Amino acid sequence: MRRQLIGVLLLVAAFVLVPAVESLAQGKKKDGEWDKKSGGIDSATLSPQDYTGKLVSVPGTDRLFVVEIESKNVVVTGISGGGLRTPPRAKTKSVSSKHQVEFQLAEKAKIRSMLLPEQFDDKGNLKKYSNAELARLKGKDPRQPGYEASLDQLQAGQTVLVTLAPAPKRSPKSKDADGLKSEKKLQVTRLVILSEATGPTPAPKGKKK
Repeated sequence: MRRQLIGVLLLVAAFVLVPAVESLAQGKKKDGEWDKKSGGIDSATLSPQDYTGKLVSVPGTDRLFVVEIESKNVVVTGISGGGLRTPPRAKTKSVSSKHQVEFQLAEKAKIRSMLLPEQFDDKGNLKKYSNAELARLKGKDPRQPGYEASLDQLQAGQTVLVTLAPAPKRSPKSKDADGLKSEKKLQVTRLVILSEATGPTPAPKGKKK
C-alpha cells in the first residue's frame, strides 16, 4: 500500500512538471525578447516545428508578427481509490490556455494559402477552376501545401500555420538602423493561411522592446 501511494505521488509530480503541449515554455528573458509580463512569449523559447493559431498582427518592416496559440496542460485534481482492492489513482483533467507568440518571418519565407480566390462568370455565378488553373495557382513548387499567396493577403484574425526553423545564415555585419542585430535565431520559413478571420480578433498583449 505504501509503495502504491509513493507511486501515485511520483505520478502527480510528473504531471505537475509536464510542460504545455507545443513546447510553449518560457525561458529566461533576454534583451529584445517579447514582453512576457503581459502574457507574451518570444518564439526564441520554442522548439523548431509547426504551430497553428490565430493571427493577431501581420508582419511589419521588421518582419515581426504575433500569433495567438492555444496549448493544453494536464492538471492533477486529486486522488481516487486507495482501498484494499482499489489502488490509488491520480485524477487529471486537461486545461487549455492561450499564449501570444512573437515570430519573425524569414526574408525568403514561403507564403501559402489553403483558400482559393473566388472567380465568377459574366452572370455572377461562381466558376470552377480547371486543372490547369489549379496547377498555375499552386506555383513552381506543387509539393508545398495550398496555393501561392502574398503578404498583402494576411489579415488579423486568420487562422495560420507557421513553420519555425533555424534562421538562414546572414552576414555578421547585417544590423538594423540602431546598430543592433534584430534577427531572431529561429524564424518562420513558411506561413500558410488555413481560414479567414472568424469572431473577434485578439488584441496584442506584449510590446517589443
